[in-house]
Amino acid sequence: MKKSRFTEGQIIAALKESEAGAKTPDICRKLGISSGGTSRSKDSERSATTRTSGSQP
Repeated sequence: MKKSRFTEGQIIAALKESEAGAKTPDICRKLGISSGGTSRSKDSERSATTRTSGSQP
C-alpha cells in the first residue's frame, strides 16, 4: 500500500471541512495539493459508486 503524504487527522479534517461547505480549492490550498488530484479521486469514487450501484437490480 502506498504511503500517504497526509496524516489520517489531516484527511479527516479536510473531509469535515468539505462536508461543512468549504470550497475544494480552498481546502486544497490549505493542504498544499493541486485541485487536479482531487478531481482524479472524485472520478475514482464516482466509478466505484457506479460499479457498486450497477450490480443492484
